[in-house]
Amino acid sequence: MRRGALLVLAAGAFAAGCGDPALWARWRSDRAIYHAQALERRVLAKGSRAQDADLARVEAGFAAVAADFPTSRWAAAVNDTGPVHDVALTSARATFEQAATAARRGADERAAALWAGIEAADAGLPGMVVASRLARARALVRLGRYDESLAEWAGLAEMDPIADPRRAAPSAEVLDAPLVLASELRSRGRDAAADSVLRRADGHLSAVLARATNDDRPALADGLSRVRAARRDAPGALAALRLALRGAPNWEIPQFAEELAARALEAGAPESVVAYSRWAVSLDDTRRVAGNAWIAAARAWTRLGQPDSALADYDAVLSRWIDPGSLGPVARFERAMLLEELGEWERAHAEYLALQAVYPTQPLSFEGARRVVDYYQSQNQHDLARLAAQGEVAILDRLRASNRDPGVQRNGGRVRAELLLFLGRDREAEDALLTTWRSFPDDSTSEAGALRAAALAARRPDGAALADSIRAALRRSAASATVRRAAGALDGAEVGVH
Repeated sequence: MRRGALLVLAAGAFAAGCGDPALWARWRSDRAIYHAQALERRVLAKGSRAQDADLARVEAGFAAVAADFPTSRWAAAVNDTGPVHDVALTSARATFEQAATAARRGADERAAALWAGIEAADAGLPGMVVASRLARARALVRLGRYDESLAEWAGLAEMDPIADPRRAAPSAEVLDAPLVLASELRSRGRDAAADSVLRRADGHLSAVLARATNDDRPALADGLSRVRAARRDAPGALAALRLALRGAPNWEIPQFAEELAARALEAGAPESVVAYSRWAVSLDDTRRVAGNAWIAAARAWTRLGQPDSALADYDAVLSRWIDPGSLGPVARFERAMLLEELGEWERAHAEYLALQAVYPTQPLSFEGARRVVDYYQSQNQHDLARLAAQGEVAILDRLRASNRDPGVQRNGGRVRAELLLFLGRDREAEDALLTTWRSFPDDSTSEAGALRAAALAARRPDGAALADSIRAALRRSAASATVRRAAGALDGAEVGVH
């Protein structure tokens, strides 16, 4: 039996192409990474029971594959689809998984270095470079090396989204990169740098689009449209999306029609919004297309000074489906705000109450309750405002005690703290803000709340040390650059970040 098994193995190796070094290497590398991945699956299946020693074995297994088949040695041309490319890809995947396992073990420095190695190998593997840049950017944020993380996003933004011949579509991560980078730069107050990123991305994507095939053009044109929208070039964004529409397959046209309505709204062309919305609804009556189109049309009618038409489109969202899904709270909240602006407070109030009754855990429900308090306060009906605030705090306390959904805890906690501040219960508000931050430490809104809690603590005779420790933690590790900068300000105790 042993001799027979060896003969079978030898035959399999010969069939795999042992006479060709590249084919033989592909067979060996595939077999090696298969075993490494099998070990990884067994360890990860343990969940919280997995020990560091288990993860160390997984990391070593992938490292062995990468060492036996160095990516740089097997580098191939980007358009190579043969066995050399396959070995290089297997090697890069092994290094990637080695880095990912290191990150699971808390070794972000080692993981970041490994991912950088994939980028530096330049092995004709654009898809792996994209994945490595994304993973390394996140690891660098965890390490507090924010500028280096931005450099990874900048590198992504400069890549060719259609470079990988094995891709199914243009790289969504590359198309998103300039938007993410520009947003982060703006949060740091670097508007000129953000504008430069978007300007370069506009030119870059325009050039890629000019040489793209018909299959790739819709996604590229949509990416270009989003970049132009971020540049506040709404007409240019609309033009790019029309270009995407011309090359889109029939099944994508309804979605593009709905997006055209949204872009036309940004472009300040409400008449076009109404036309595109009606077209989208005629093509597809699903919530995803028709619902969003009706919302866009309602906003356009509001801008056109035709509130009755706006209210009718909001009604359409709420009456068309038994469950309008995530569009339901939006339609009710915006309809209530419109009624409030029209001076019809009783109808608006009823809408806010219905919003809270039908969608008690939605963020807009919390906002609606806060607007009720704000309305009474603006009308100098202070007793009613206090009663409404007290009632809402009690509702939020019950809701958060019975519903552990993270969104409910985070959004409900934020609004509850605002209402406690309105009621003059500053110490309770401070505790609420800190509890939310500790539960959601990487959320920018929670971090801003923690900064507000530091300001409240600083006002107490015994709160200076707590305020200093909160600001120090935010300066060191806040995900929001705005909060980090505010926490480092000399007058941080008075910074009004809400």
